[in-house]
Amino acid sequence: MLRNMTPSPAGFPRTLVWSLELEVELCAAGGCEPTAEQLRMLAAMLTDVEGIGEASAEAHGPPNLVRLRLIVDAHDQHDALDRVSAPVRDRVSAAGLGPAILVAAHAGSSERTMGRRMG
Repeated sequence: MLRNMTPSPAGFPRTLVWSLELEVELCAAGGCEPTAEQLRMLAAMLTDVEGIGEASAEAHGPPNLVRLRLIVDAHDQHDALDRVSAPVRDRVSAAGLGPAILVAAHAGSSERTMGRRMG
């Protein structure tokens, strides 16, 4: 998992840290099986998004599914999903994986993300 080391700006309302797992279906013509390099690039690009603290990407299930694990600063889980939906689609395309559809989202399993963000 890659970590975004950019500090949050002071003076913003406190947010919680949420763990999300997303499943993204790649929709490139002729099918698309992501390479390890594309998945690393995707994770790195996601950590550059403001509010995403950590990101990992892995092939999942059929060749055209990718599982993303994200740590997101947000007010609640719905806000976390809203904050990452568009950047995920944009970064999947920028990583050379073509257009994508978010097909599943649920709370991640990391226990350490349940506390308040400090700083």
